[in-house]
Amino acid sequence: MGRAGSALALCCILQLVTVGCQIILQATVQSLASDLKEPKYVVALNDKPSATPPSEVIESPSRTVMMTDKNGKRYACVLPDVNEEGEDFLGESTSIGKDSKNRLNSPGDLLDSLGTSCFFRVEGWWTYEICYKKHVRQFHQERDTVMSEYFLGLYNEEATKQHHEKAGSEYVEETGSVGGTERYHSHIYTDGTVCDLTQGQRQTEVRFACSTDSSSNKVVSIKEPTTCHYVLVFYTPVLCTHQAFKTQEQPVHFINCHAVSRAEGEGGVGGEVE
Repeated sequence: MGRAGSALALCCILQLVTVGCQIILQATVQSLASDLKEPKYVVALNDKPSATPPSEVIESPSRTVMMTDKNGKRYACVLPDVNEEGEDFLGESTSIGKDSKNRLNSPGDLLDSLGTSCFFRVEGWWTYEICYKKHVRQFHQERDTVMSEYFLGLYNEEATKQHHEKAGSEYVEETGSVGGTERYHSHIYTDGTVCDLTQGQRQTEVRFACSTDSSSNKVVSIKEPTTCHYVLVFYTPVLCTHQAFKTQEQPVHFINCHAVSRAEGEGGVGGEVE
């Protein structure tokens, strides 16, 4: 997909822009095809023909394609060597693996800085409480008196470990509601108050995610996707220092295009893309 994506971006650019000396342009493949979401390509166009082909054109014939802009000018363009895993020709990954060697602490280690703190969210009649590695509780309180309460789960270390083993990682990455990816680290809380509808005990998955727009810890939502099984989302800045939760910049690859003389173009350098 790497070479095909860069060629597609290059074709569209050369068809739409007027070439100027040393103009730097940027195209995002995401806007060109629905299945090409990344990376970005920066195209450098040099419209001054040289007496001999540039060294990178000579050294990379398999990655060099001949292009023609809308004015009929010919270019020898060297495409980046990008493989399916998003690695450039130097073999440096543009994405972070789940077992990154750069991390100093696991997500769980970082979250332990929350200590035994409790956090709350009020939704109408109910207040939801999570006490880190203790319990998740739903209750209604009037003044200083708790009128009604349900435990949505007690922290279960073994269930949490099994959850991570099943996922194959200490964090999960999935497509977000507005595009892009979201990553979170889960804790499992089980053995809550018996559910009247299922006769089973309530349980909750608490999803901890990095919050870059706030310096505070907070419960941002709690949902009940199935009866008496809950998902609580908790934003915290403590995860933002972990390599896997840092904001990922879209990788950028460079395409250098060199104007060629008529004789040089006729000689045939690399492949042909019109």
